[in-house]
Amino acid sequence: MVPNSTFTSIVSSDTWKNKRGNLKCHYLNGLCYARYDSDPNRPIWYHIHSHLEIIHATSEIPTLVKQSEEYEVNYKLAETYSLNDIRYLTPQQRKCRFEDEPLTNDVPVYSNSICTMECRYRLAMEKCGCRPFFYPFLYGKICNLDGLLCLAKISYLFNNSTETFGCSCPQPCNLMVYLKQVPKITQWAQEFFDQRITFRWGLLSPTTKYHRKIIFGFQELIVSFGGALSLFLGLSVISCFETVYLVSESFYHSLQRRIARKTNDVAA
Repeated sequence: MVPNSTFTSIVSSDTWKNKRGNLKCHYLNGLCYARYDSDPNRPIWYHIHSHLEIIHATSEIPTLVKQSEEYEVNYKLAETYSLNDIRYLTPQQRKCRFEDEPLTNDVPVYSNSICTMECRYRLAMEKCGCRPFFYPFLYGKICNLDGLLCLAKISYLFNNSTETFGCSCPQPCNLMVYLKQVPKITQWAQEFFDQRITFRWGLLSPTTKYHRKIIFGFQELIVSFGGALSLFLGLSVISCFETVYLVSESFYHSLQRRIARKTNDVAA
């Protein structure tokens, strides 16, 4: 399988680090789809997720494609993206983080799933003094048999929300959610078709996108301030600057005359 996540090279083992070729589809296509055929004795478990996320322990339950089954399903994409003009706000003000704004220095990127994995990693280091072997992108001693037994004893904690052990993961600023449509399932019981498993998934092109932007920023403040001055005082922003300039110029010339007068008095 081709890794189709932006963060595959960071969170995966060395086996995947040099692999390229993410699957892409042009936005003008009415329906992007892919098909996968498998051995009938090997049922398929699959996850659908954004390319800005990865699978972790508490991800949604995967869908099962059973033996001798043909499974067809389409997904609608709900996309939320953020304009760059919100970057000057702090993550606490905008209540989201961009991919290049990591919470810690352990991983150079941010996503909700990576943040969740980091929370569990810190919990494992705190409780057992080691990290699970399936966190190759984090630092620390890899758990031996005793460490794995320790992790098994506290495994129920990893299935809880990260907030239960004092860790918070804010929402990403760029978010993609795949909405599953009603699937079409065909069970083959005879001849050639019962000798394989077929899984076909399609992506319906989105007709609506949501975006985050600043509704009332610095420019809007200047416009509003200028409108208020014009309405209540009959002034404009330019008039205010002209007034400040004239006052400053008058003060400057007055200061020059005073200095010249003192100089003449000393000379006399």
